[in-house]
Amino acid sequence: MKRTLSILLAVIMLLSLLTACGGKADPNIGVYKLSGAMGYSLEEFAGMMGITEEEAADMIQMELKDKGVLALTFDGETETGTWSADGETLTIEDAGESITGTIKDGVITIEIEGESMTLTKVE
Repeated sequence: MKRTLSILLAVIMLLSLLTACGGKADPNIGVYKLSGAMGYSLEEFAGMMGITEEEAADMIQMELKDKGVLALTFDGETETGTWSADGETLTIEDAGESITGTIKDGVITIEIEGESMTLTKVE
């Protein structure tokens, strides 16, 4: 009985040590979907495109993964790249191009050639 209890106690102590070793997850990591474009809400943008809001949101998705890995999906085609955040400044590098935007409170805002788009984190 004492041996079993000692082994059980040792396992519990080991598990508590392992849980303390995990780093704090980056709050920016996650999947973001289109929520607005060119100054229009998602509803307005979808209406102009003649598609549903769900279809519009799925047109552009961005997944910020651990260790700066990026998966960018545009109209069903996925490419990989890298991302980094410095405060609220988000830098995305894909296919040799670098794009800078902002990331704050689960919302990414990117402006390219005077046109902006927003992507909102999917919970």
